Amino acid sequence: MKNNALVIGAGQWQVPLIKYLKDRGSEVVVVDPYSNSPGVEIADSHLKFDVRDSKTILNKINGCNFDLVCSDQSDIAVNTVSIIAENLNLSGNKFKTTNCFVNKVKMRGMCHAAGLNAPVSEKISTLVELDDFRQKTKNTIIIKPADSQSSRGIYKLSYQEVITEEDFQKSLSYSQCGYLIVEEFIVGTEYTVEAYHTGGKTTFLGYSQKEHFRTGIASRLLFQNRIENNLQEELETQVKRFVIQSELNFGFLHAEFIVSEETGIPYLIEIACRGGGTLISSHIAAWLSGVETYNVFYKDLIQSINTDTNIVKIDEYRCAVLGFFEFPKGKVKKIEGVEDAKEIQGVYDINLGFSIGDVIKDAEDDRSRQGYYIILEDNLLRMIEKEALIKALIKIQYE
Repeated sequence: MKNNALVIGAGQWQVPLIKYLKDRGSEVVVVDPYSNSPGVEIADSHLKFDVRDSKTILNKINGCNFDLVCSDQSDIAVNTVSIIAENLNLSGNKFKTTNCFVNKVKMRGMCHAAGLNAPVSEKISTLVELDDFRQKTKNTIIIKPADSQSSRGIYKLSYQEVITEEDFQKSLSYSQCGYLIVEEFIVGTEYTVEAYHTGGKTTFLGYSQKEHFRTGIASRLLFQNRIENNLQEELETQVKRFVIQSELNFGFLHAEFIVSEETGIPYLIEIACRGGGTLISSHIAAWLSGVETYNVFYKDLIQSINTDTNIVKIDEYRCAVLGFFEFPKGKVKKIEGVEDAKEIQGVYDINLGFSIGDVIKDAEDDRSRQGYYIILEDNLLRMIEKEALIKALIKIQYE
């Protein structure tokens, strides 16, 4: 069925959604501030605006007929989608709902209202407010922009460490709402939960254990269909309670928890009403669960009442790994082994974010990582062997 689709954002991780819609015969209009974004090249037309500027976008599309508006794998597009959907009377979620997933201060309020385990936190906008919080907690803390993405502007500080005015202002610059959230840092193991919610039912698509290069910058996510039973049940319960409290109509869910090293209690760190980035919702979650995730999403987008709640997962055990590269710093002279690594059975994708002649350096946030690899498998040991082979094959020579 041909329809007109408005996609908010046309970056790398929106490409699978844009391709899916075009394959279904949709006329796709994308909103993105950059002419060279990869999704712009495959869309039917392009509106060159900031994806967060819902007022300007609405003025531009006044009089246009759209059948659906959507985005995926991007936090900063979520609220814009909800505002446009409400204004155009399209299928979607209310702004007051999505903002509780986007704004971390409101997210903490929702956690408390739902009775969930969450770190002690406060909204701050000055160094004085930061100092007041530190005097009350006297623990290691983490500072984040309240409504940004990709781990930008994050600082972890022990009780003895201080943050400069310059770094504090840098963190603030990433926050559209103009304030930060500061919270106690929970030491422990991080897990992610991938899910889809529709018609009052949440279907869980997969789980990962997450590793990091540095605070807030993920290095590896090991995905499985199941994790230890008691923990899985507790994480699922917390996600469901948050979703019920938020009154979400439908959509992908990507939640991050830290299980405390000291107490074993899982704390909800963040939850998003969009799919996990780097192809998690479009490919990894679909592989793990056997659910055609975008088919379910599309049905919700083209109907105002959610009726199809019977999402059936496959029974077989599957696994996946999403890993990120971090090679030594320097100017790249030669890249070897990428094509050979791509030929390994089960390797879905390998992507390096640099070319010969580029100077590579350590990532400062998720967006500046050097590249990634994805392996989809049905045997964990085989997958780990293939992951080691990828790392052995790919070599970088420097000038």
